[in-house]
Amino acid sequence: MKNRNPYKKSSIKWYTGLAIAVVSLALLISTTLIFFLGIPYIYKETVTAGTQLLEGSEALTKWSNVTVPVYLRFYFFNVTNPEAVIQNGSKFEVQDVGPYVWEEKRTKEVVAVDEEEDTLTFTETIRFYFRPDLSIGSQEDQINLVNIPFISLATQLYTNLYSFAANYAIDLLKDEGESVVLREVKIRELIFDGVKLKPTYQTFVDIGSLASDIPAEFKDGTFALYGGRNGTPSKEFKIYRGVKNYEDFGRVVTYDNKTEVSWWTNTSLPEGSPQYCNKINGTDGHLIRPFLPKEKLVLFSPEVCRSAYLEYDQEIFFRGVPAYQFKPPRHKEVPENERCFCVDPGHQLNGKCTAGIVRLFPCQHGSPIVMSNPHFLGMPKEVRDGVVGMKPNRSMHETTMIIEPITGATLFAIKRVQVSVEYQRLPNIRSFDDVSHTFVPILWVEETGGVDDITLDRIRGQLITSMQIVNIVQWVVIGILIVLMIVGVFLIWKSRQGEEKPIT
Repeated sequence: MKNRNPYKKSSIKWYTGLAIAVVSLALLISTTLIFFLGIPYIYKETVTAGTQLLEGSEALTKWSNVTVPVYLRFYFFNVTNPEAVIQNGSKFEVQDVGPYVWEEKRTKEVVAVDEEEDTLTFTETIRFYFRPDLSIGSQEDQINLVNIPFISLATQLYTNLYSFAANYAIDLLKDEGESVVLREVKIRELIFDGVKLKPTYQTFVDIGSLASDIPAEFKDGTFALYGGRNGTPSKEFKIYRGVKNYEDFGRVVTYDNKTEVSWWTNTSLPEGSPQYCNKINGTDGHLIRPFLPKEKLVLFSPEVCRSAYLEYDQEIFFRGVPAYQFKPPRHKEVPENERCFCVDPGHQLNGKCTAGIVRLFPCQHGSPIVMSNPHFLGMPKEVRDGVVGMKPNRSMHETTMIIEPITGATLFAIKRVQVSVEYQRLPNIRSFDDVSHTFVPILWVEETGGVDDITLDRIRGQLITSMQIVNIVQWVVIGILIVLMIVGVFLIWKSRQGEEKPIT
């Protein structure tokens, strides 16, 4: 019996192939939209929601009460030739001594929240606890140090009084035993408790304009590098919460109720012109926006009285988590847009601007304090050779931040900064008239912190691993759908072949 419908099998193949191809194509389009648009959108919304500083949120709780350990390591530059420096004016010979380690406990108190402008105002309190188990010695250890109070007061007297009055005051201090080297100072006194100063210091700082120009380190007749910081609330910060715009998350709006600082005003600009160096830019370094681009990381630091930045360095893996590494710029010359930080001290004092040296006298009430990398890393040879004992090492003395770019979590940070005094000639001041200009290091500090193991595991599991699984699944599904679509097209093609050769 002959087949009455010779094209029946071909038609079935054609319709089956068409159905498979159409359904596969529809699923391919919808799956592609879901995987490449839908899931990334949901993922982004979930991540940004998790970083917002909202009342009752985990992000706010962790930020306001930091539970991971943060360590502050002090390394002091002990003067090993005090007599030669004092008697003969010899070059300072110093030896790096440390670490002396304190653990920080940071808490923040929310002062105000403005939902309309999406800001949060807070103060931060840091308490320091000495860790003898991590330190090279005890707080009772003694060192010789360049005499910051004496050099600072001498500079203040020189810039504020007539030379005869300044000479008289400095000679009085020298008659009491003061010199450019502060001898046998206890670590405890130097950092927090305060080195007791001669009564003459207080007499002179009470004189006229000097009374309002005394740094916070000088208090009640004592001097301490971290005087008044232990357990004392900071000035108020106002930052963006990141609810309305995640790109603004953590950015500082005001510090001490001011949108700009006033220390770096460029008087050569016309009145009313923008003052670049006075602007408060970036975050305070503790909050970094999610979905971080490979760009400069701008930070505002009250310690150095200005905003600065770290440059994107490279992509790395930190304990299995993909991350961005940031490091300080390595300028050989001061960039043109940062020359406003090179404020001329006047009074015939050295005003040369050196890349990597930050003069702080505008915000330190005229005290000749400077900051740089430890051991003058990256500084010109003449700066390093100003004292004996500098041994710069990039792996030991460079600041580094490692950030997971999706959440903005700081996986690890190590901030290293050196504090020095600018020791130089003070014209017509007998005790400083023959001094060669140099930067004498006082100490350098290393502050380390990062995420705890639980947070790191969560980042690795919930964010990194989950997205890797999604990435694998999406290509498997897309691959299967493409194969099915090819099968459908193949069946259509075979059915066409069957139509050309009817079954008999």
